[in-house]
Amino acid sequence: KFSSMLYSLYRATNLMFQGETELQDLRSFSRRLLEKTCLRKITNNDITMWPHLQEVIKRELSIPWMARMDHLENRKWIEENHQRTLWLGKATYYRIPCIDNKDLFQLA
Repeated sequence: KFSSMLYSLYRATNLMFQGETELQDLRSFSRRLLEKTCLRKITNNDITMWPHLQEVIKRELSIPWMARMDHLENRKWIEENHQRTLWLGKATYYRIPCIDNKDLFQLA
């Protein structure tokens, strides 16, 4: 869970404005810890919630947010997690039976 929280903090810093030094410090701090996380295997509960968390973190650190094409990122996530369609909310899993992966591919 620690890795996924760090990942969320790092992603939140993508929305900082120039001159927000606290967020710049948070970004560099979380980036350092995420890089260390990628060097070791994940052994905690992150695996159940994010089966490909290390790959997602590595991709996030290597490709700047502004340079990514989000629709391709979304499609890659759908392909990696094709076995189930889940909505992650409030620390629980809600199955969405009405959404099919074909529909998600069209949206991505």
